[in-house]
Amino acid sequence: MKIILNVPYEEKDLVKALHGRWDGKSWYIPEGVDYHPFRKWIDPKTYQSLEAPLNIDDLLLQYKKTVSPALGSFQTIVVIGDVCRVFSGENNKQVFTYLDLTNSPNAKPCISIRIDQKIDVPLDIRVKVTGILSVHNGNLQIRASEILPIDEPTVFKRTLAQWESDYPPITNLQKKKVGIRFNRIGVIAPKESAGYNDFITLIGEKFEVKLLSDVMTAESMSQRIQELDQKDLDCICIVRGGGSIYDFLDFNHPKLIQTIYEARHPIAIGVGHSTDELACNDYADLAAITPSTLAKTLISIKWNSINKKEKPPNLIGSTKKPSYAELLEENAHLKSELNYLKELYELETKRKKGIFSRLFS
Repeated sequence: MKIILNVPYEEKDLVKALHGRWDGKSWYIPEGVDYHPFRKWIDPKTYQSLEAPLNIDDLLLQYKKTVSPALGSFQTIVVIGDVCRVFSGENNKQVFTYLDLTNSPNAKPCISIRIDQKIDVPLDIRVKVTGILSVHNGNLQIRASEILPIDEPTVFKRTLAQWESDYPPITNLQKKKVGIRFNRIGVIAPKESAGYNDFITLIGEKFEVKLLSDVMTAESMSQRIQELDQKDLDCICIVRGGGSIYDFLDFNHPKLIQTIYEARHPIAIGVGHSTDELACNDYADLAAITPSTLAKTLISIKWNSINKKEKPPNLIGSTKKPSYAELLEENAHLKSELNYLKELYELETKRKKGIFSRLFS
């Protein structure tokens, strides 16, 4: 880490004796040299940041209003935060890695970090960053010289651990099932989102759908569930496409979990991707790993809930020679059954692992 020094000419020999170096423009402390003996020549703000690293909120509070074209006034700073996004790339043979750091469980606000090397940084770990504050496209950015992991839980993990203690006892949970008549569903989703469109495209005209568009916060989803719970429905579905773990924070909120727990109607959830582990999935009556798989599962359940005489005949072992159309219908039915069983197996496997099994591993 290169720390710039403000050295009067008459004191340069003192700095040199302490192993300070001159780069042709300014004196600096080379990496690996203790900065404490150089305190009188280090900018006070830089020295303070070296002694007491800032968190992201403090950094934004202190520097957001002071960012101006006079960026030369910014010195080396040290900040601590949680990694909420990582992107590595190459431009004109120059490799780089971008990180977004936050000090909030929902990753808002965050600050961008750039380091001119390709590094492997996992999401949702706490790090200490040393670098120069700058502005890129009108936003704060730190050009990092060093990024080090810190052995502390992130704010996101601490929030989930705290919420877990407020959940209703899952051992007392009684799963609700849809009845023989299965036709009317309520859907809570961000309208026109990709996840909602995937879900509705597959559902088609197979169900009567009542949509309540939502911003998908714990508070608003809970209100929507309570509203739909008073209507004549067979099932209430919560649908949302993929995103980062921070986008799904509210799906672990105790208020939403309690509302699902107390609902009269069965609650079905199709949220995120297969890698997302959410508390709401454990308390829902049916959980699918994507909106699309939820739609397919609902169709399969409906198929199995209609009157047997309306199902395609079971042609296995039949002495009657089936027609080609009957074979196609039976094949489609068996595929639907197989997909449904695969879905149940995958969900049960995920459920046994436990929603918070990875938090402090």
